[in-house]
Formats: sequence, C-alpha cells, structure tokens
Amino acid sequence: MILAMMITMLLINPILALIAIILIPIFMFININIMKKVKPFFGKQQKSLGDVNGFIEENVSGLKIISLFKMKEKSLAEFNKLNSELTRNSIVAQSTTNILMPINIFMNNMSFVILAALGIYGLFQGWFSVN
Repeated sequence: MILAMMITMLLINPILALIAIILIPIFMFININIMKKVKPFFGKQQKSLGDVNGFIEENVSGLKIISLFKMKEKSLAEFNKLNSELTRNSIVAQSTTNILMPINIFMNNMSFVILAALGIYGLFQGWFSVN
C-alpha cells in the first residue's frame, strides 16, 4: 500500500514526491528520539507500581501479623510513601507522553505546509502545470 502510494506520487510529481520521501524519515527520527527520552519515565512508573503491588500483597497476606504487633501506622506510612512515589512517577510519565500528540500533529502540519508551499512555488516556476 505504501509502496503503491510512493510510486503514484513519483508518477504524478517526482519533485514533490522526493521532498515528501525526505521529510518522512526526518520527522520519524525526531519522533523516535522523543520516545527514547520518554521511555525511562515509564520504567520508573512500572517499578513504582510493582513496589506498591508487592507491598499490598505482603500486607494482605500478613494482615494478622500487622494487627498482632500493632504495626498499622507504620504500614500505612510506608504505603503512603510508596503510593506518593507512584503518583509522582505516573504524573511525569503521562505528562511527557501528552506532549507527543501535539508534536506529532505539528510535524504533520509542517510537512503539509512545506509540501504545499513548494508545490505553489513549483507551479509558479513552471515545474509542472495544472490541467
């Protein structure tokens, strides 16, 4: 499908097709680099989630021991600490991810603007004509 679109673009207007083919890898490179920077935040979020889940599992299985030794306050304080860390890591991961969508939309719009501007310029320069 993509190959067919590229062949069609090359047949219709090779200059604009080559510009589009050049722009796609550039924007993909930018996007991949942004995603590489976001990935560690999700690792921290998953580690924090695992810590909270492990803590909950241990406390549920050791509920009688916690009650017996009156460790409820200490256990609750530790849970709150782990939960705060999870919340902080989740907010950072989700916030940085939420930046990606506007960047992708901007890059798509910029590629359209660049191609449209070059198409108009090429039309006035006589590179091709509208029939």
